[in-house]
Amino acid sequence: MRMYIIIILFLLLIVGCQTQEKTEVVVKPREQYKFQDIELEEWKKIIFTPKERYDFQSLKNPFLNPKSVVQLQKKEEFFNFELRGILTKNGKRYALLQDPLKRGYFVTEGTKFAGHYVKRIGSDYVIILAEETDVFGGKTKREIKLNLRREQGYGK
Repeated sequence: MRMYIIIILFLLLIVGCQTQEKTEVVVKPREQYKFQDIELEEWKKIIFTPKERYDFQSLKNPFLNPKSVVQLQKKEEFFNFELRGILTKNGKRYALLQDPLKRGYFVTEGTKFAGHYVKRIGSDYVIILAEETDVFGGKTKREIKLNLRREQGYGK
């Protein structure tokens, strides 16, 4: 039994004392690696693309109430000013606009009022540039043409 223990210790001593070759770790420069993270590139494309507008007609979500979809689709008319009159003085046109609370706005071309911009004043119309915000926070500009109403009994 002692003999076996001595032989095992001798073999461990021989195996443990052998000199091992030292290997050097060679690090290649970064340019030599041809590594491309495809998933990262796809995420960058998704993150940096501009916001998309949703087409509610193609939206198939079983959790959405059809009434709420109709409300999202409906654009409410937020511009409720009336053109009450146009005045021309020294070659410059002025327009009188009135809101539902009967407050008047005396404007010329280029005037900003109530968050809107007067683009042009014609002989019987005013073109206003209005900025709308949709339900997703996107802003769009649209032109609104207000025509002057002819009252009964005038201009005969």
